[in-house]
Formats: sequence, C-alpha cells, structure tokens
Amino acid sequence: MQPVERGNEPGAVVAHVAGALLPAVQGAPAGRARALTVYTDVPVGCSYGGMVTTTIDDVDDNGVFGVGDRLEFAFDQCRLTPSEITHARVAATLVRVDDGPLPALTARLAMTGLSSTSADGLHSVATDCTALLDYAQLDAWRERLRLTVEGTATVHLRTHAGIVDTIGLQPGYFSESVHDFAIGRSSTTGAGQLHSAAAAGLVRVETAPALDQGDRVAFPDLGGLRVQGARGTLMLRALPGAQVQLELDVDDCGTAEHVRVESWDWLL
Repeated sequence: MQPVERGNEPGAVVAHVAGALLPAVQGAPAGRARALTVYTDVPVGCSYGGMVTTTIDDVDDNGVFGVGDRLEFAFDQCRLTPSEITHARVAATLVRVDDGPLPALTARLAMTGLSSTSADGLHSVATDCTALLDYAQLDAWRERLRLTVEGTATVHLRTHAGIVDTIGLQPGYFSESVHDFAIGRSSTTGAGQLHSAAAAGLVRVETAPALDQGDRVAFPDLGGLRVQGARGTLMLRALPGAQVQLELDVDDCGTAEHVRVESWDWLL
C-alpha cells in the first residue's frame, strides 16, 4: 500500500484497512480453519508502537474473503506514523470485489471513536463517520485509493496553530490518492462541502491543482487547496521545504489581500 504522510493518522488508518482487504481480490483465505464463522486474530503491533486487533466475520463460512464479509479493527494506542497516537474502531464490509487483471474492491467503512493525538499533544483530530472505500490497481506501478463520505462525518479538530473547530463533512466529500511506486510519489485530489463552526457556515474545499508529495518527505511540495466561504477565499499553496503559502482574498476580487508563508507543522 502507498505510504501516508506524517500527521495524517486517519489516512493511515484507512490505508491499513485497505491493505487488510486486499487479499479479497486475490482469492486468499479469510483465515485459518475454525469452528465458528466469527473469530479474532491475536493483536499485532503497529509500525511505531501500540496494537491493532482484527476480527473477521466470514459470513458465508467459505473460508475466503468475499462480498458481504466483514472485518473489524480495534486500534489501541496505535502509532501507524511516527508522530500520532490513535484509538479507533473501524468496521469494513466488502460490497464489491473485482479479481480481474487489474484488481479492485469497494468496502463500506464505519469509523467509530477515531481519535488521534500528536506525540507532543498539540494536535488532535477525532471523528465518527460512514464512508465508501474504493481501491484499484491502475497498472503495474500505480494504485488508487478513494474515500467518499456517506451521510455526514463529524470531525473535531485542534491544530498546532491553536485552531479549534468542529467540522461536518457533507455527503459526497471525497479524497482520492494515486501512488506511483516507480517514481515514489503520490498525487491527491479532493473536493466537497463542509460545515465549519469556526467559519459559521458551509464552505467548499477542493484541491487546485492536485497535492503532490514524495515518499521521503513529510508534506506535499506541489499543488494547492482552495477553501471558498460565503464570502472570501483562502488558497493554500504547497511549497518545497515543508512550507505552505496562505493567500486570503477577503472580498473575492481575485487578488489576495493577505499573504504569508508558514510551515505545514505550524498549520497542522
């Protein structure tokens, strides 16, 4: 599976779940021989500490992953990236499996009590949501991972910059990442509406253009993100050296009245 940037632990959780589902498109066994269709694996260690326990419900008890089968993941003090500590319960139900020449799958995710806190305690994110996860192998070197919100996803956010907000991602909000193993880079696009308590209303967010990031760096170094409110537009432009340029067009005249450059660490 594609790497996940530092500071994006929810994304790391989704990538972990997608990786656990991949045997479905390879016709792999759902688990060892057993007397019951529901069983729990022994807990395994996360990459940088903590544990994750997987429970598998092989609904038709045929011994292989397939449509309708359900996996549940319990993350306990799990560190999938170096800087974040996560607790979560995630249930994934397979709704489509394509084991053709270029395998693909779709699963419905129910994420409950997902909370992630940075090791320094200055950043945190917590969410409950239902979403569709789509995975596809595009060719010998590239794979695509897409997450689309179903219903409304509530996100409680606290950043290093001292921003505290409650965000409601609206139905259809999506994030899609294509990872190219040949060049060691990921390109992420996304768009949708969200309700921000801090902004006191609905805003639209979209990548403009796609955010690009190398495997060996912590943050995007190309691309941008546009945040459009009822009045005013904030443009974030990724820069080399883990920096981001913030441009605020207060009256939507097409020219930014306020411009500043900060580090991604400061922003997140």
